[in-house]
Amino acid sequence: MKLKKLLWQIREALRFYFQASTIYNIHSPLLFSILKSVYLSDDLPQAELQKNFRNALNQDNELVSEEVGAGSSSLSKNTIAKAIKLSSSSYRKSSFIAKIAQAVQSKTIIELGTNLGMTTTTLSYYNPFANVHTVEANDQLLRKAKAFFINSGIDKIHTYNKYFQDFLNTDFGNIYPDFILIDGDHSYQSTMDYFKLIKQKRIAQLCLVFDDIRWSKGMLMAWNKISSDTDASVVVDFHNLGVVLYSPNSRNQIRCKIISHRLKPFNLGLFAK
Repeated sequence: MKLKKLLWQIREALRFYFQASTIYNIHSPLLFSILKSVYLSDDLPQAELQKNFRNALNQDNELVSEEVGAGSSSLSKNTIAKAIKLSSSSYRKSSFIAKIAQAVQSKTIIELGTNLGMTTTTLSYYNPFANVHTVEANDQLLRKAKAFFINSGIDKIHTYNKYFQDFLNTDFGNIYPDFILIDGDHSYQSTMDYFKLIKQKRIAQLCLVFDDIRWSKGMLMAWNKISSDTDASVVVDFHNLGVVLYSPNSRNQIRCKIISHRLKPFNLGLFAK
């Protein structure tokens, strides 16, 4: 099964590569400004505290005791040190997501899937004036993350030890986000359920980011349905990440697949859709 899944992921990666455009094929001012922030601006240097925390976790042999959501089974019965290697986002990926939030000028961010807090702190690092609400069902991981938040001195991170669906049915009603990252429980049905609950709130200006959209066939199926939403102004497929932007000020609907120009330097648009 692992080989079959790997072959499928390779095939999908090749298909994406030949269909994708680069920033230099984009004519929409709105989308170009977002991609410029993501691809052409420098990363902020990783805070020393983040490096130290990651290094400390790399030595943490405490066992992860609970599986929560599809994709988490690889963590159960592994150590925290292994967990940070298996499931915690790299600083580069976290920065990519945080720069999207920065580009759309996010003030209230929701993260479904705290894990060990690497992306959470990076979101706050790039968006210092934003309130970040982060949700994690695994109490053990959240305790580690909260200790990191306290030590980092960040006071705009709010944590919730809940299942995503429980959070969306309760606390979500009192929060009015302009940016939501969905990074956990990578299954078709759960992803679609979260999307429907978020859509019910009818937030006019909102950026939705889905992580690991090609983690499985089910996740890609969910992404394909979500990306066909006719209410969305901009839909961008970054291969691993899917971004859906709702903006009342944008009349044109934009759908595209984007790859770094460094990975496709000679793109002439021959395969781009």
